Amino acid sequence: MSQPLVHQHANGCTLLAVQSPGASRAALVVRVDAGSHDAPTHWPGLAHFLEHLLFLGGEVYRGHERLMPFVQACGGQLNASTGARQTHYFFEVPIDAFEDAADRLMDMLAHPRLALDEQRGEREVLQAEYLARSADAVQLGQSALLTMMAPKHPCSGFHAGNRATLAVESAEFQQALCAFHTDFYRAPHLCLALAGPQPTNRLLAMAERFASRLVPGSVRPRELPPGFPVRGKSQWQLRLPGDSTCLWLGLRLESAEAGFDEAVEILRGQLASGLPDGLLDRLVQAGWVEDLRVHIPYCYAGQAILGLEFTLVRGEQHAGAVQQALIDWLRFLSDHMPELLPAESLPHGCSPSQLADHWLKRFDRKALVPGAGAALLRLLLKGFSPEQVSALLASPNASGTTTQVCGFPAEVAPWTVPPTQQLLIIERLAHNPLLHAAGAASSGTLPSALVRWPWPHDGAALYLRWSDHACKEAWQQALRPLAAAAVDAGLALDARPGAHGFELRCSGPDTLLPRLVQQIGFALAKIARPGNPQVREEMPIRRLMRALPDFLQPAAETGALRWDGLLLGATPEAAGRLAAAIAELAGAPAVLPRGGRGAPGLQRHLLSCRGEDAALLLFCQVPDQEPTSEAAWRVLGQYFQPGFYQRMRGELQLGYGVFCGFQQVAGQAGLVFGIQSPHCDAEALLAHVRRWLGEQSLDLPRLAANGSALAAQLEPIALGRTGYAEQLWQAHLAGLDERHPALVREALAKLDAHCLETSLASLRGALGGWIVLATGGPALG
Repeated sequence: MSQPLVHQHANGCTLLAVQSPGASRAALVVRVDAGSHDAPTHWPGLAHFLEHLLFLGGEVYRGHERLMPFVQACGGQLNASTGARQTHYFFEVPIDAFEDAADRLMDMLAHPRLALDEQRGEREVLQAEYLARSADAVQLGQSALLTMMAPKHPCSGFHAGNRATLAVESAEFQQALCAFHTDFYRAPHLCLALAGPQPTNRLLAMAERFASRLVPGSVRPRELPPGFPVRGKSQWQLRLPGDSTCLWLGLRLESAEAGFDEAVEILRGQLASGLPDGLLDRLVQAGWVEDLRVHIPYCYAGQAILGLEFTLVRGEQHAGAVQQALIDWLRFLSDHMPELLPAESLPHGCSPSQLADHWLKRFDRKALVPGAGAALLRLLLKGFSPEQVSALLASPNASGTTTQVCGFPAEVAPWTVPPTQQLLIIERLAHNPLLHAAGAASSGTLPSALVRWPWPHDGAALYLRWSDHACKEAWQQALRPLAAAAVDAGLALDARPGAHGFELRCSGPDTLLPRLVQQIGFALAKIARPGNPQVREEMPIRRLMRALPDFLQPAAETGALRWDGLLLGATPEAAGRLAAAIAELAGAPAVLPRGGRGAPGLQRHLLSCRGEDAALLLFCQVPDQEPTSEAAWRVLGQYFQPGFYQRMRGELQLGYGVFCGFQQVAGQAGLVFGIQSPHCDAEALLAHVRRWLGEQSLDLPRLAANGSALAAQLEPIALGRTGYAEQLWQAHLAGLDERHPALVREALAKLDAHCLETSLASLRGALGGWIVLATGGPALG
């Protein structure tokens, strides 16, 4: 793993640079040492509001020149988040756009516009976010847990902000907003982490230049939070819509010793581990839970609250057994700490932004003696008491009175964990079968249903898909432990329901892939019957994205379970061992349906989804599979992205979850447009999209000239392992061969205005078909 260079700029800004060898993109992560708990308590949400406002531009870069449109136009990604005591900003872009993007980020951080009319518009965005979070099960679960465990502590306050708390018309609010920026958005409060393929010393030199754009200043002292209230364990119930019942167990930790943050992170990793014989694996085998998510809603200055969200199998029947299992597991863990080391693994082929974020977190603990976190965790667990655990039952059957939890309305009431006589015997900790199991030694021949294509990268990638069957959710659950094991072994495993079936994506060193496939076979063989998993609530727009593949790919004939796939790379020896391991997987190899084009016109589908928000997902299919057509639609998608976002979210204030761009889904290429709105129904959202498309006036010759730059971004090396593998998989699903991506790049380099004009007309005329998915509001007519 590459080691970073760390340096402090003359103005006090901390700089961190780390090389990401072979990457085609570069990333900048900025940490501001100030968050929502540093804002004035009488203006809840001010820090979060400022984070949003900064993206509206700075002194130099405004309008279409600011960071967000720039990153979107070059096919990059960006985001930001406001925590309790830190705020993070990041972007990742192609190398040739990196310095221009960084200039824009420094401009908006140091010299934001803060125009009053733009503040009013952005306040409505936060209001829409607040309404969405008020209906989010995870948000309400965490909020109820914090309110129950730490009342009157800053972590149980309201920090999201909404229309009622963001008084932008008030002179006092404006003064507080400017003062917060002046106090904290100064060089000594910032840390810049850069990652890219450039040599580390060059990255550090760029970081020096970026940091020089920041405003100097002094470190503003920040108050330490009060101690957690002294109280015993609490037990509440929370009423949530939906079909699932969850048990939230809150674990409160507190220590003034060095290594606290690292200790919390080690514990989180052990709790969240899906490895065999881990806590989750044992509870699933016992038939008590379906899933476990570990959240850290608060961690600062030697105080932390961990929230363990267990999805229960039979309502609250096993709630007591699950709570006792956690207590027993923690006690067992305290006696086996010498076996534990801080997790150092990164996903195979991790992105520059992931690498920068990884080292930024480690930098916070750079001065610790090695093993300090593990040593402190051992002490914390030795002194552990069951009184530190609080319980919250989140269920659609719960009853209670409406109150505020961290500023969100919720129905809560006292509750008692049912007593249990069931015990889970903890005899060992989690282990990784990929590091200890013997590999597949035999060799075989790849079946014809598994197509093998060349691969310009090292290692190999394997894609498999099965025809529709009742076990796909159970399969996904069964493979979660292996997905965690794969990361530790330098591999990647992604198991998910696909179009009318199930898909696996595996990548990594070809010497280890056969062992991973062998373990997948062992895990799937244990699935004796279809599961009946509870349905998790999710944002409506995410529900539509998850459903989209089933509307784009023809279903296979019902009957026996069948599979096909694609192998990229692998030496002949590794391919032979892969063939032997694949032969043991469930189902028979057979070529499944591929390709399939949409009919002209609109196909409308209304999907059920709880919640009051309406969501629209429009997928406009490319009318043919010609490389020239795909090239033109890719250019249109890149051009449309910033303008669509500006109109729907910035100008019309329709809501959030706003996006558009070129995508390939289930082998189908097209433009996707998505919006989720709390106050506009699906029919009106569709009308807005159609009107916007009709209004677009394009400089076609100038737009065609962008083809060469986009072609460079689609080169195999530029896309990286994961991006290029996914592009080849989509070509395979479309019934095309491995030459198609190269033909698209050639077409992009030769793109002309006539081709763009023809493609724009086919888009507006829905010649390739428009798939319209919607939730909420009246049915689309």
